[in-house]
Amino acid sequence: MPKLRTKGDLRADAMLEAAYALFVERGFAATAIEDVIALSGGSKSLLYKRFGNKEGLFSALIAKVTAEIEDGMRDARIPEGAPMREALATFARAAAGAILRKELIDLLRLAIGEASRFPTLGAQFWRSGPEPVGALFVAYLRRRGVEGDDIEPLADLFFAMLVDRPALAMALGARGLMEPDERDAHAARVVDAYCAIIASRLAR
Repeated sequence: MPKLRTKGDLRADAMLEAAYALFVERGFAATAIEDVIALSGGSKSLLYKRFGNKEGLFSALIAKVTAEIEDGMRDARIPEGAPMREALATFARAAAGAILRKELIDLLRLAIGEASRFPTLGAQFWRSGPEPVGALFVAYLRRRGVEGDDIEPLADLFFAMLVDRPALAMALGARGLMEPDERDAHAARVVDAYCAIIASRLAR
């Protein structure tokens, strides 16, 4: 049975939404605690109780989006028993949909700008998302007969093409956000290119 949410929980959620909007619009340094309270309708005492300070708000935002990515990646399991191209296409569409979205790109942009202020957040994100998903992908490649000392870099190549490069380009403003159809087409191109690489490895 799901846990009932209190008014305090709902106010805390509103504070996170307000903090997200303000951080994206103004940046972390230019956003004051009072601005978050004014926009969310909460109280300073609740904010300090739930988040501690402005840095705690930012950390909570990273944790929230990371949890959403984890939820999305649960639906991005690689189908067992399906042909490799079909399995990777299913996985790639779900993974791109979970990661290449506005909320994550906005926070990635903020995290890049605040990396020196929050040195542990990158590691937190890596451990909760990319690291375990990458391990699952390596295991899948091995089950399909791909071997070699470079299997982990080979798995990294898939994610670099699928999400790393476009996410960085979007975060830096070098390109706009992908629409769902564009994202699916991108995933299909990545799978085509990757399957060509894998085919050459399997043919050895």
